[in-house]
Amino acid sequence: MPKGHSYYNLYFHIVWHTKNNYPYLTEDVLKYIDKLSRRICRQQSCEVLELNGTEDHLHLLIRCSKWISIPDLMWAIKGKSSYEISRQEGCNLFWQSGYALFSVSEKDMPNVRKYILNQKHHHDDWPRAIARGKE
Repeated sequence: MPKGHSYYNLYFHIVWHTKNNYPYLTEDVLKYIDKLSRRICRQQSCEVLELNGTEDHLHLLIRCSKWISIPDLMWAIKGKSSYEISRQEGCNLFWQSGYALFSVSEKDMPNVRKYILNQKHHHDDWPRAIARGKE
């Protein structure tokens, strides 16, 4: 098939944690990581669709070019955010070495977006659900 006739629509949901699940991700830090991630993704022909998280982990939903290297993208986002935030805030932000990567179909996009946007509510309810034996 000629290159001009190729079609792809690649969506990924990526999750990663702070080192030792340290609760470092304040609202200001999340906003900065969102801005930085959008810039890095644009440079690599990706688009950030959603980014949200809690004090100790982030969820990122992206649409990617077929040429993107996810390990290179994550190295850039994690490395640059750790360096910049540590430099600006005068503290050390470290990430765990890995991440979770899930492909997302167009059909599931609304549910994944809702899940990412509702992270704080989801995690606020989780301990109470365990106490009630619901999860």
